[in-house]
Amino acid sequence: MNVSRKPQHQVHTHLSDFVYTYDGLYNLLIIYYTGHAVYNDKNYLEMCASANIKEGGLLHKAARWDWNKAEEILRDDDVECDVLTILDIGIRSNWAGNKVVSTDFLTN
Repeated sequence: MNVSRKPQHQVHTHLSDFVYTYDGLYNLLIIYYTGHAVYNDKNYLEMCASANIKEGGLLHKAARWDWNKAEEILRDDDVECDVLTILDIGIRSNWAGNKVVSTDFLTN
């Protein structure tokens, strides 16, 4: 991740290019992400460069991107292919608090 440019824009560009290149009625796109994540107070999953980024530091804010925004590209009505997303993430302990996490599985 190049923090000199907004990480959210980088992810958006790469996912859009991937869908543009490989979308098709009989295709399966497999998205595999491995890295760190934080489940924030707004109920969004934020991917981050490190699990040990100092709160309030420049890298703490610069090296994050919102998975929910990125996923919108894959769930768009114009995408014809099937999508399998695997998030192999280490989530800081704030995930396990008193939160109930729901998973939305869509099938056709």
